[in-house]
Amino acid sequence: MDLTLIISIATSVMSLLVALISVIIMYRSVKISQKGLEKTLEEMEDYTISENLEIHVQVVNAIRQHQSQLPPNIHDPDYVMTEEVNRRIRMFWFSIFDEWFVCNTEGKFMTDYWEKYYKYGLLPVMKRPVFTQAIKKMIEVDHITFLGQVRAFSKSLNEVHQMVKGEDLIDYANIEFISPTHKP
Repeated sequence: MDLTLIISIATSVMSLLVALISVIIMYRSVKISQKGLEKTLEEMEDYTISENLEIHVQVVNAIRQHQSQLPPNIHDPDYVMTEEVNRRIRMFWFSIFDEWFVCNTEGKFMTDYWEKYYKYGLLPVMKRPVFTQAIKKMIEVDHITFLGQVRAFSKSLNEVHQMVKGEDLIDYANIEFISPTHKP
């Protein structure tokens, strides 16, 4: 055999080995990167869930704070509403909106919370005229826009009110809100 042929074969074998080693290294790098990405995504998901739960705890604490400041006789038929109690009930509804908003904008995890738990927490509230009249006035008379989400929020409120009273609470015809993207 010719020395040139032997050198050529040896060079080809070496090139093949280098290519094979490169493929193995790239494959391992991809696997390591994939595991790192999975771990990073898992950590991000855990952080997001933790962050969402922290927001939830803050909102629930605000709701409980508003409820604790209401007089114990607020549901008596002869109760006379004061301006301070009216303000507290309005703040209660703003806190409910905050919870609804977080649940409906922060991903599937939080949406499940609204659908499985929180809306059912409103069932007793929907039996209390002092609360239902307040939110109805906020939306239909005072035209509170709830960050531009008044229609969607009203739909959720009506869904819960339907469960209790079999009828809508909010009349969509009385909602006066034009979104920033609305063109007359």
